[in-house]
Amino acid sequence: MRLAWESLGDERPFHSVLTEPQYLPDRIGETEAQFWESGRAEAEQLAHYLGSIGFATCKDLTVIEYGCGVGRVTVPLAAIAKEVVGYDISEPHLQLARQRALALGRTNIRLIALGDLPAAFEPCDAFYSKIVLQHNPPPLIGYLLRTLIRSLRRGGVGVFQVPTFYAGYRFDLHSALQSPQHSDMEMHCYPQADLFSLFADEGARLVHVREDDTPGRRDIFVSQVFVLMK
Repeated sequence: MRLAWESLGDERPFHSVLTEPQYLPDRIGETEAQFWESGRAEAEQLAHYLGSIGFATCKDLTVIEYGCGVGRVTVPLAAIAKEVVGYDISEPHLQLARQRALALGRTNIRLIALGDLPAAFEPCDAFYSKIVLQHNPPPLIGYLLRTLIRSLRRGGVGVFQVPTFYAGYRFDLHSALQSPQHSDMEMHCYPQADLFSLFADEGARLVHVREDDTPGRRDIFVSQVFVLMK
């Protein structure tokens, strides 16, 4: 997974985050401002939502973003939160995130490259992950979510997106481990019933769930945003 995403980070970093054609390398010079604006709007939407479920302000919060990429959402989150910790498996993506944070003078960001599966994440008040977990095989999705939930302080909130249905999808661990390495992004899903069991195992309470259109292709995907509280 890491090697595939580092390759994408070298070849088309912005387009690998948002796969619309305007963010391909030959067009990003014209659309980069639009790209960053989408992240600012998303960060503000997250802050507004956290406020609606009990956080009067984000100024005292430590927020984790898993799969922070080039810092599209991470950097504007730092303008709202006390501290943001961004994790990613692709160093080329993180290099661009560091450049963006430096250009905007955001010093309350820590960007961490994951060379392997994390045993733990930094303790936090909230975690956020969107357009990320869907690119991980189900065993990794489950492991990452459990580890993220365990990082939450009591009363902390997790907001994440993942497809729960993919028409014709089947995952076999043995076959996956024997298959050749992929050089492009993969798409996976995690069944909703298994998610609910995972929440219960980790002592997390589901607060809200709604469908979204993150993967596109509503004819083959059901994708949902989940909000949980510990």
